[in-house]
Amino acid sequence: MNFYGPLEWLFKSESARVKFENLLKVAHDINAINPLALYDFINLILKPMQSELNLITVELGTGAAKPVGLKDLFTEKMEPYLYEFSRAPINSSDRKLKINCDIAFTRPWNRQRYIDNLCYLSSRNPNREPVVWQEDSNHYVTLILPWRFFLVGTGNHSIMAGIATGRGEVSPQEAEDVSLLLSKFHTNGKYWFDSKTNKKVDRVNHYRGAAVFEIGRLLSS
Repeated sequence: MNFYGPLEWLFKSESARVKFENLLKVAHDINAINPLALYDFINLILKPMQSELNLITVELGTGAAKPVGLKDLFTEKMEPYLYEFSRAPINSSDRKLKINCDIAFTRPWNRQRYIDNLCYLSSRNPNREPVVWQEDSNHYVTLILPWRFFLVGTGNHSIMAGIATGRGEVSPQEAEDVSLLLSKFHTNGKYWFDSKTNKKVDRVNHYRGAAVFEIGRLLSS
């Protein structure tokens, strides 16, 4: 049975714009019932992007993975505004990165370190005691609000292995609330617009990232 054939037809049957609109419709339905479930919905939307980033070094080799930021997830036209936001230290335990369910964008850049960390942490060997994933002093993670996903600065290979095995927690060193971007830009799933002038400033490259951006309005309200 060709399992992927029907799926390929399903995913290609609608345009990115229609998929974007459907994501927002579901987000509004979720918000009407349980607004806190929006964070879980955002995680589902971002999960494929997280997986793609974690496979770049495997597929293209050491050094191929580049740092990932908000301009990559949304639009590079936001970059000038990113320097306006202050980063605040964070100590709250309820904002820890829970690797088994939260989204953290890592950049494992070295193929051998990728292999070593994954093999060391893997719990699939029945003849070996499971290794306990431990937070390390070199782990540097930033919590991005209002969407509550995480950007990993350092500790990329070990956190990637934690993502693959679904274990571990990391305390973010800082939180960055960039809600102000929601007043600067908006998107219809095809283009990004300057909200002040309502002029197009960029084409949407990732409709899921654009949908997550707009869901931020529900979180902020």
